[in-house]
Amino acid sequence: MPTAKASDIPVPAVQVGRPFKYQMPTAEGAAHLEITVTGLKTRPRASSDPKGTVTLCVSFKLRNVGTVKYSSDDTDAQTGSQWFGLDGRQADTTPGTIGTCHGLGQEWAGIEQPAPSPGKYVSGVWMYNIPGGPGALEVTDSAGSPLYRIDYGPKSSQVHISAVGQ
Repeated sequence: MPTAKASDIPVPAVQVGRPFKYQMPTAEGAAHLEITVTGLKTRPRASSDPKGTVTLCVSFKLRNVGTVKYSSDDTDAQTGSQWFGLDGRQADTTPGTIGTCHGLGQEWAGIEQPAPSPGKYVSGVWMYNIPGGPGALEVTDSAGSPLYRIDYGPKSSQVHISAVGQ
């Protein structure tokens, strides 16, 4: 029986309103987390952002569903991201320019409190500068391993992202 290669394993997509569980390494062991994306929005680039980009605003609720404490240091070092375009282009993302993402509850980027203790959750908004064309955002751990993807437009789900990139 053939076995799947890492490149054949698609990166799972988070969906607005549906919890998605994943694990993150910490100094105390693996933290079991659950992210629920509560809203997605793109806004035009700020004048200081690179030309040809937009800002993707992602509001979320992050719950610690395990027993391992997850600290704000773990949150800060937790993730990276990259963008994959429908046309095959791959690009690094940058944090969105400080600004607002109106209509997503918390208006400024970041999380409202330190990282969640076991059984607790925090809310926040992440902002990413991404190319303006159709694509999908891949969120990775600090080692670059894919955790999940964020589909934000009508063609995003058509973008192939495997466990080792596009």
